Amino acid sequence: MRLVLLILFGGILLVGPVLLVLGVKLLYEELRPRWWKKISGTIVKSEIKHETANSGRYQQYLPIIEYTYASRNATFRKTANLYSPGTLDGAISKTAQYPVEASVTIMVNPQNPHQSALETKVTPASCFFIVSGLLFTALELLFRAELLNFFV
Repeated sequence: MRLVLLILFGGILLVGPVLLVLGVKLLYEELRPRWWKKISGTIVKSEIKHETANSGRYQQYLPIIEYTYASRNATFRKTANLYSPGTLDGAISKTAQYPVEASVTIMVNPQNPHQSALETKVTPASCFFIVSGLLFTALELLFRAELLNFFV
C-alpha cells in the first residue's frame, strides 16, 4: 500500500516543476528577440479585427499590425504577434502606436531572418505558469516531507 501511495504521489509531485519549466520556457520565448539584431522596418497595415464567440456573448478586439523589413538581400512581410487585452480601447491604443507607413525598429533573428518581432513583452501566461509552478513546487516539497515522515 505504501509503495502504491509513493508511486501515485511521486507523479503528482512533478506538477509544480513542470509548470515552472513551461513558464520559464514561455518567458524565454517572449524575451529572446530583445537580443536579436535590430533593423529598420515599415508598418504596412494597422487595423482592428473584431471577433465574437459563443453566440456573440464573448467579444474581443485584436490589433492586426503588419510590417516589412529587408534582411540578407530579401524583403519580408510579417504580422506582428502583439499582446493586447482584447478590449476595444486596448486595440485602439496598440494600432495608434503603429500607424501605416511609420518607420519602426524590428528585431530579427540573425540565424534565421524569417523570424522577427516588432515588440517583446512579458505576458500574463508566462507569469501565471511561473507563479503557479513555484507555489505548487513549494506545496509539493512540504507534502513530500510529510509523506516521507509517514513512511519512516
